Amino acid sequence: MLNRLTSVSTRRPWLVIGLWIALLVGGALVGQAKLYDVTTNDTAGFLPRSYESARAVHFGQTHFGLVKGATAVTALVQRGDGRSLTAADRARVAALTAGMTKWRPDWTGIEPPFGPPRTNAASAP
Repeated sequence: MLNRLTSVSTRRPWLVIGLWIALLVGGALVGQAKLYDVTTNDTAGFLPRSYESARAVHFGQTHFGLVKGATAVTALVQRGDGRSLTAADRARVAALTAGMTKWRPDWTGIEPPFGPPRTNAASAP
């Protein structure tokens, strides 16, 4: 068997190279299809269903929908003393969540990893 394999590969090396390339391309295509299945932004998918944060994410997806490609922030709110939230607590949470929709990261203090550093328009001559 090994003798036949070596004789075919030495008589037709381009055929063997072509088969290897076809196998690699086929494997890459299958790998890309499977890669999407195993990579996800669903952090609750890795947690047991009994965890409070996993239940909160499931509740949010059920009641507010799931937008593909979007990143959702799920926050659990609990009083320090363990009692139920009061009306004042709920108002504070509503104010915090209203402010979250307007939040944007401040990228001005971050230098690019390659190339010249950013210059501030106000400090340029």
